Amino acid sequence: MSEKEFNFVSKYSVDDPRLGKLLVEDFESADIVLVGFPHDEGVRRNGGRVGAANGPASFRKFLPKMGALVNIEYGYDIRHLRIHDSGDIDPDHELSLEQCHELLKQKVAHIISEGKLPFVIGGGNDQSYANAAGLMDTLDCESVGVINIDAHLDVRPLKEGKVHSGSPFYLLLEDGSQTFNINV
Repeated sequence: MSEKEFNFVSKYSVDDPRLGKLLVEDFESADIVLVGFPHDEGVRRNGGRVGAANGPASFRKFLPKMGALVNIEYGYDIRHLRIHDSGDIDPDHELSLEQCHELLKQKVAHIISEGKLPFVIGGGNDQSYANAAGLMDTLDCESVGVINIDAHLDVRPLKEGKVHSGSPFYLLLEDGSQTFNINV
């Protein structure tokens, strides 16, 4: 992220800070850690429309401008939070999707073990299993409750033994997790 983007200030008013003001360079001071997962191989494997790999870059483009940090109606004030962007998992696409999932799982586990909240930006929905697996490994639990708001249940079995965008919640169910799907 460039220095100009990192120090974004709302052009509308100094009384209207945006998420760009919460971004910090160092991991240690962060409360929330962004992780990009710029992959859509799982979407391709599932016969879907590719393009999800652009998600992290698109999200980062608009993140500094998003607001508001204070919501008087609901009494929320998030100006105290600090967000660190840890970059992308395999941005050059040199690894297999399964290797990327393993790296994401390890990254999520590390972030949680450091007392921070991971915020993963995909990419295809296939990464959802790696997210939950990182959480389950860190908390040393056998199951985790997951709420998925999606147009599809994403509980389809693997295709030719490979994960795809329709299988992350199938894998969670296979692991014994409680998964709740809300379809819209």
